[in-house]
Amino acid sequence: MITIRKADLLVWVALVSYLFCINHILKSTASARYLMYAMVLSAAFVVSQKGKRYESIGFLSRYTMLNFYCVIILIITVFVELFNNCLDPGSLIQPIFMISCVIIGYTIRSIERGAERCATYLLRLILVLLLFAGIIGIPEYFMQSNFFYPSYGNPWQTYRVSSIFHHPIIYATSMTVGFIFALYLVKNKLIKAMLLVVFGFGVFTSLSRSSWVAFAVSMLFLFFAYYRKKLTLRKLFYFILGIILFIALLISPIGQSAVNILISRFAGSLSDVSGTQRLGSIAYIFNDLIVNFNPITMFFGHGEDAAGRLMLNTTIDIDNFSTTDNEYLLILYNYGVIALGTVVYFFFWLLKTAIVKYNDLTDLQKALFFSCIALFITCFFYEITETKVCAWLALVIIGMLLYEKKAMREVSVQNYD
Repeated sequence: MITIRKADLLVWVALVSYLFCINHILKSTASARYLMYAMVLSAAFVVSQKGKRYESIGFLSRYTMLNFYCVIILIITVFVELFNNCLDPGSLIQPIFMISCVIIGYTIRSIERGAERCATYLLRLILVLLLFAGIIGIPEYFMQSNFFYPSYGNPWQTYRVSSIFHHPIIYATSMTVGFIFALYLVKNKLIKAMLLVVFGFGVFTSLSRSSWVAFAVSMLFLFFAYYRKKLTLRKLFYFILGIILFIALLISPIGQSAVNILISRFAGSLSDVSGTQRLGSIAYIFNDLIVNFNPITMFFGHGEDAAGRLMLNTTIDIDNFSTTDNEYLLILYNYGVIALGTVVYFFFWLLKTAIVKYNDLTDLQKALFFSCIALFITCFFYEITETKVCAWLALVIIGMLLYEKKAMREVSVQNYD
């Protein structure tokens, strides 16, 4: 007789909600969007209710201020949109969607406190989905054609792989997370090496400069954390050998071809449309905050989708462009200084903990910390919360890390006592 654990069912409930986020990317219709919202909210409810005895409900009591802040955002959003005659149900659902994703992550991580089994199980299931996307991206790159969006066209000067994610930046973000998951959650060295090649190739073929930067910086943080207390003559030898092999690769025909692609992508990056649009958005948002200064909106924001509406009032380089292309800029304008300060604090806590306590972290914790660091870096280049498939992934990971933060604090208190 096969026994199915309730905890495993909750993991699959969470995974199904992620699948509906992918479905929203594939179909990109209003019905798919609201079905995604319904599934994520339902998953959060089911997981939190069925997982009560695992302290899942502790999220609501421990992070009361976070939930209260969500209510404030909703009130401001309703007031502003009613004032502007543009009440959008999606704007009201978005904050609830984000909190629901965090609850899913927090609950799944709290189900088996010591074993970490359920959280690892969920991340490995996600890893399989990301691997599927990465494998699809390989023939797409060589055929210069997208399987899932044949009529999408290509607004870029050269073909960029997007696989099942519709946009190369979303694809590259997912491949970066997959790379870090494979690095820490796959035990077999041969399989791990193969997966790292697939995900690394996926990041490269996206031709996303922002994702290349995020990937490189994340790897630098990881490298520093790993070697901070472990630098020996043997490892120094391997490091130097690695540099020599890397240089040999660069001067090879394949390496020169890759270098030429990199140079062509970064050449004039600050003066092209993408660069000037991003820099112009920063200047425009800050100018509006200064000219129309209001202490309430400065601290609590202008409400959901306010940044998008503001961007539509101007043309920097692209007409009818509603994105700031910077998550931190969006947080500042939509949710205020308090929210931005909290996010920045959490980011520095991530860095400090991941680097200082690296040797004490489990493989699951390392996967969570460094994938979240990579996502936070990527947030400098696009609005991740407006890209629901990436938002789900980022917020579920943040939910798990909030549990880790609570657990670490409890351990510190016990050690102090």
